Amino acid sequence: MLQDRLDGRHGLSRVRLQELVGRFEQVQSEVRRRRGAGEYGFYRLVDQGSTVREIAGFAGGLGQAYDHVLVLGIGGSALGTRALLSALRRPAWNEWDDDGRENPAGEHRRDAAVEASGHRDLSLGEPAR
Repeated sequence: MLQDRLDGRHGLSRVRLQELVGRFEQVQSEVRRRRGAGEYGFYRLVDQGSTVREIAGFAGGLGQAYDHVLVLGIGGSALGTRALLSALRRPAWNEWDDDGRENPAGEHRRDAAVEASGHRDLSLGEPAR
């Protein structure tokens, strides 16, 4: 959002926007170079049909035995998971009980006791070093 559309303190100034516009071509060339060198593997995600089938098979089989998944990692490794959850589920998805998750149009309460309800959890991630 531009500063002059906000409070004048927050947001992007028009001067900075013009600086960034001037650098766009250079940055775009760098991204293309790195993509060609294989540094950005996420561009190939659409070509990973076997991986998608493997994930779908797990989710439809063994994955059904778990109510919660914990993703562990370092740095920003959870950002992709959070982005997908935000894009595909309504706000506070993890805080709703099973009925609330399956019936989003109805009135449902958040179940604070769901963690202690005996659900089986699955943890994914790198082991601590």
